Amino acid sequence: MARETVREPREVVATATNNLSPAAAVDMPSLYNLKRQIRRIRQGQDQIRLGQPRILEELEIPAAIAHLENGENFVLYDNGPEAGNMR
Repeated sequence: MARETVREPREVVATATNNLSPAAAVDMPSLYNLKRQIRRIRQGQDQIRLGQPRILEELEIPAAIAHLENGENFVLYDNGPEAGNMR
């Protein structure tokens, strides 16, 4: 529903939760978290799942988030996973 409408997130939440039983309403996330999830879905951020690398060589930044909103690179220089730790 959040992807198909341009309605405000609060309106989407209100429509979706309007007929919930009291027992189900207790288990719902907070209104803030529901609205934040709707914004993420609309921005396509729900598709990006970062792993939890155990070592630096496993860290990879997906191309979808490698740039800031103004187009600048998020990381100024990446010498690749083969370079080793440069400390």
